[in-house]
Amino acid sequence: MTTLLWLPSIDYPIVSDTSLYALLGESFWTKGAYAVLGELHGKHLPVHAIFSYPLVAAFGYSIGMKLSTLLAGFGVLIASFMLLRRTWSLEIAVWTTIAIVFHHGFIGMTSLGSADLLLTFFFLLTLHCYLSAGSNPRWYLGMGLFLGLACLTRYNLVPLFAFFPFYTLWKRPKHLWNPWFISGMLLGAVLFSLWFIRAFVVLGGFQNDYTEDLTGKSAGLIQQFFINVQYYLHPLRNILPILLVASVYGVWKAGKKQPFLLTSMLAVWSLFAIWPVLNLRYAFPGYIILIAFAVAGLLDALSRLGRSFPAGPRLPVGQGRPALILIMLGLILSHGLALCLYQYGSCNALWERAIDRIPKNLGLAMEGFYTWDQARDYVNRYARQGAQVVVAGKVNAIVMGEGIFRSDLSVVADTPTACPSYEIVYVPADTRLASPATVFQTIDAPTAYVMLQRCAPTSAFAPSIRGATADRPSPSPERGEG
Repeated sequence: MTTLLWLPSIDYPIVSDTSLYALLGESFWTKGAYAVLGELHGKHLPVHAIFSYPLVAAFGYSIGMKLSTLLAGFGVLIASFMLLRRTWSLEIAVWTTIAIVFHHGFIGMTSLGSADLLLTFFFLLTLHCYLSAGSNPRWYLGMGLFLGLACLTRYNLVPLFAFFPFYTLWKRPKHLWNPWFISGMLLGAVLFSLWFIRAFVVLGGFQNDYTEDLTGKSAGLIQQFFINVQYYLHPLRNILPILLVASVYGVWKAGKKQPFLLTSMLAVWSLFAIWPVLNLRYAFPGYIILIAFAVAGLLDALSRLGRSFPAGPRLPVGQGRPALILIMLGLILSHGLALCLYQYGSCNALWERAIDRIPKNLGLAMEGFYTWDQARDYVNRYARQGAQVVVAGKVNAIVMGEGIFRSDLSVVADTPTACPSYEIVYVPADTRLASPATVFQTIDAPTAYVMLQRCAPTSAFAPSIRGATADRPSPSPERGEG
């Protein structure tokens, strides 16, 4: 099912961070340098780039990076099921895994090639190893290994270096000075420190765009915390209203019985509770556990209305049946609508055409991909043989130079060197062409335009089409909810 939900966006190009990860992995494996276009890189952590490159080498930049996140998504589903099966029950493990599959953010991340699903996978493996270490302390080495790898993927799990000692002091005080626990924590710290040692030796310092975000964009810890809480309470930025309400009840009913899951969820959120750059995918590792609490809350509420579920998730009888039907309908409608608006540009466009009262451009990444794709289809269909396509920057020129446009078209960065030349833009005035003419624009928002610079003398060699549908320009994950 995950693969089927992933497939519709397979032909969209990769952009932004994902493009950089693709080139960083290629540079690391082929040249031995963690660099982009020959320039040493110090912002994006290396594990996602390094792990993804074999797929990039086999399938190309775009499909390779998307396959990487699809496989990481499979890992998240398996690790989530196993974690909840061992800590809670089969029913909660089954229903939580199903809910994750249909979560709009989860499907979105499998399509974008971002690092967050790999991070989530490492997070879940870290929790598995810690639980196993309760009976066999050697598993603390696995905990440290996956914690170190996670922190070399994204910074989200850095707070776990404080969480595990405090939780161990609380629940396993005899293990606090166990050599295996100390070795595991040191292993994770040593792995993570390699990034900073490399930065100091190769780049001459520790500053990068992330540290500048925290120091330069923050509204202050307290104010930023409330800004972030308000942001992540938006229905499309969490687990959707029904599950969110159920999760509050689930935490109230089961929080004391599941202290490890509850506190680890809060720990993995702690850094991005104050981080000034906001995006659903930053909070996703904790959403895995929050969904489990929601499922537990729903099952408990339904058992009180009808009967318990001793033999598995069956329909309750009597008073519980109408409640279950209403809840299931609500979940299907809310998750289906979220998937439509968030993940599938064509579905989003149909919804916006049918409902005039909602904004035509919700600022979601897949809206942009959808109209950009329509514009790309126009170029591939009508562009003159051997024409140029102009894109912004050398990185985009490289990753879009394979499998995105027609094979005879050349993709160039920033400035056309021949004619005719095409460019896909959102604002007609924002073009790099010298004498552009609009030959295509999309009906759906955000409006994508195909701009054409003709050869002299001017000759109209491609029909001007207004209002056809085109996939939207691949927006940056930081610009939308992708």
